[in-house]
Amino acid sequence: MLHILSKRIAFLVCKETDDIPFEIYVYGFELLLSSLIETGAIILIGCLFGKFLETILFLLSFSSIRFFSGGYHAKSYLRCFIVTLISYFLILLMTDTLSYLSPNYIALIAFTIIIYSLILFIKICPVRSNGKTIFNPQKQKMLSIIVLCINMILAIALLIIYQNIILIIVLPTVFIVDALIIIEKINQGVEKNEKENQ
Repeated sequence: MLHILSKRIAFLVCKETDDIPFEIYVYGFELLLSSLIETGAIILIGCLFGKFLETILFLLSFSSIRFFSGGYHAKSYLRCFIVTLISYFLILLMTDTLSYLSPNYIALIAFTIIIYSLILFIKICPVRSNGKTIFNPQKQKMLSIIVLCINMILAIALLIIYQNIILIIVLPTVFIVDALIIIEKINQGVEKNEKENQ
C-alpha cells in the first residue's frame, strides 16, 4: 500500500525530462511517508499517554543519534514501525522506572550508560546496514560520538539545572540505540557466517 501511494505521488511529481530515475522518486516518497506515519503514530501515542514532551525528546534524541551511529534496520517498513514502537514503549517503561530512583542512582546509571556508549561508539560505530552510508566512515564515527555526547550532556545539564525528571528519557533512549547497534552487528556476523558456510 505504501509503495502504491508512493508511486502515485511520484507520477504526479516526476517529469519525463527529469534526470533522476522514477524509482528514486518512489523510494524517496516511501521513506518520507513511512517516516511521517511512524512519527505521527509515536506522537499520537505520546499524547494519549500524557507524555507529549517526553515523546518529542525521545524523537529528537533517538533520530539524531541513530542518523549517525547506524544500527539495526528492519527489512520492511512494517517491521521498522513495529521495532520503533516497541523501542518507544520500552523507553517509556524504563523512564518511568528511573523516575522512582534517587538522583544518586540516576547519576550512576547515567555515568554507566555514557561510558558504555562511548566505548561502543568508538569501537564499532558507524554500523551500516547493507553497507550503505552517506558519509565517510571516519567522519560518521566522529559525528556519532559528538551527537551522543551532546545528547547526554544536554540531558544531564538540564536535569541538574531544572530538576526536571522528564529529561531522563534520553538515558533509556541511548541504551536502546546501543542495543540496536549491537543487534545489527550480530546480524552482520550471522549473515557473514552463513555466506561463508554456503
